[in-house]
Amino acid sequence: MGILMTNFDNLFRKVEELKQLCYQHFAPRITNIETYLSTLTERVQNGSVIVTGNLQTEQITPLNISESELVQVYNDVPKVLLKNSIIAELTAKSYREDRNNEPIFLENDKNGKYWIIVSNQNNIFLIPSIIIKLHIHKLKTVAKLFDFHGETASLDTHFMLTKPAKLSSLPNGKEWKLEEKGILEFSDHFSQFKFEVPDFQESKEDHPVEIQKIYQKLDDLTSQLEQFQQERINLASQIINIPEIKDTQANTNLEILKINKKLNGLNLQFEESQIINIQEIKDDQANSNLEIVKINQELDALRLELNRSHELRKSLESYMVEMSQELDNLKVQLYHSQEKQQKLESHLEKIPVLRDYVYLQIDLIKARLESLENL
Repeated sequence: MGILMTNFDNLFRKVEELKQLCYQHFAPRITNIETYLSTLTERVQNGSVIVTGNLQTEQITPLNISESELVQVYNDVPKVLLKNSIIAELTAKSYREDRNNEPIFLENDKNGKYWIIVSNQNNIFLIPSIIIKLHIHKLKTVAKLFDFHGETASLDTHFMLTKPAKLSSLPNGKEWKLEEKGILEFSDHFSQFKFEVPDFQESKEDHPVEIQKIYQKLDDLTSQLEQFQQERINLASQIINIPEIKDTQANTNLEILKINKKLNGLNLQFEESQIINIQEIKDDQANSNLEIVKINQELDALRLELNRSHELRKSLESYMVEMSQELDNLKVQLYHSQEKQQKLESHLEKIPVLRDYVYLQIDLIKARLESLENL
């Protein structure tokens, strides 16, 4: 019974832990996502992250972002980093190189699997492209640029960026050298929600084992009682066979009567305890079945909550995609507005010139009129 009750206590405790984990996991991440989207929107409006030139060239405006902020943005909304990055890939020589002590070089490649981010602190970071997330475990080049921590990288694992790789720019401006490898942390999907559920069928099978243990203890008590009775018989035999204690026969008989009385009391207690234990076992078994039904109901409710959590996650991902699209539209609108502003300023600059030209023409006309009047 102790094992079964311990399993029940562990289950209820882990159910509560799971509820807390669900809340702790989604609520802060939603808040962080909204905060970063708001921050990035303000930066776009202020023009601090506008890319100059073609997106596929090496020229890019540095981002005002720290290493920790880059890790947070990549793990939450990586798509927003694409338009502020240089798409790169290992050079052919570095791809073929298998020796660990050889330097690793990257070059600009529009079909590359990595993004280069330049920060205002003159740091050059390297992160994996989001298009390789699902099959990153198949790419041997990733291990050249990042160290793997946690679970073994496979199709069933999900990675989080713990530390971006660091690069240095070569003098030609078209290649970069790996200075420090990054770190990717691999884990099972929703691993933060893992918990062990006791096997109720096994608990049901263990239940008779508890009963057998009680019966075994009762058998031990019976064996001890038989030993006491045998000792009493031996003691009575010894008393009869020893002449020196004939004078104390009456006292001995009295002691024997006391021993018999105690043994009878033990027999009565043994029988009563056996009846009580059997009844308690029956009651505990009924209560256990009722608890199992309740726990199954709790598990059904828990599965429903997990399904809702999955739906919430999908809706959040859809919402993030929509927000990213809206952010892209805002960037386009801002770019068009700047072009219109430049055209308007150009027109405004031409107005004084036109005004002076008109005044000059008026003066010429006045001069001609005066000359005609003099004629």
